[in-house]
Amino acid sequence: VLHQLELSNGSRVPWTTGAALVLQNELPIAQNLLRYTSTGAKTLLPLTVAIDLPSKYEEVEVDRTPNAARWNDHTYTLVRKKATLTLRSRRPEASHVIASLRLGGKAQTASADGRITLDDMHPEDWSSGSSPLNNRSDVRWELDLPAGATITLDVTFTYYFYAG
Repeated sequence: VLHQLELSNGSRVPWTTGAALVLQNELPIAQNLLRYTSTGAKTLLPLTVAIDLPSKYEEVEVDRTPNAARWNDHTYTLVRKKATLTLRSRRPEASHVIASLRLGGKAQTASADGRITLDDMHPEDWSSGSSPLNNRSDVRWELDLPAGATITLDVTFTYYFYAG
């Protein structure tokens, strides 16, 4: 979890990639890379780790279906999992939170109005060989977390693995 600034480029020219220094009352509080941002677009500038908003991530297998798919003379097992992201506020005031989760596999449901975006399979999502049948999923939540509150966000997703 990171504290980030959302910046809007309201100028007539794009912002090129470069170093950004963030000051508060003339004192430096963060430095990071500001990425290219088109005119009229928004970008997030990471500041620092949000130690006052700790998080926890867990995955639990719900079920598996052997011989669920056959592709290119290979048989694949379908695994369904539930991922849980828990955020806890240790802050004295409410926090506007944008939470995101990237998964290897196909996200099917997301709690709390999470928005799911599917992409093609990316090999870097897998520690070992993966099936070209798999997707990459990005899930995004935008919410207000009250002071001292804990919220649990859930995603169900599936993926295939080579079963021989």
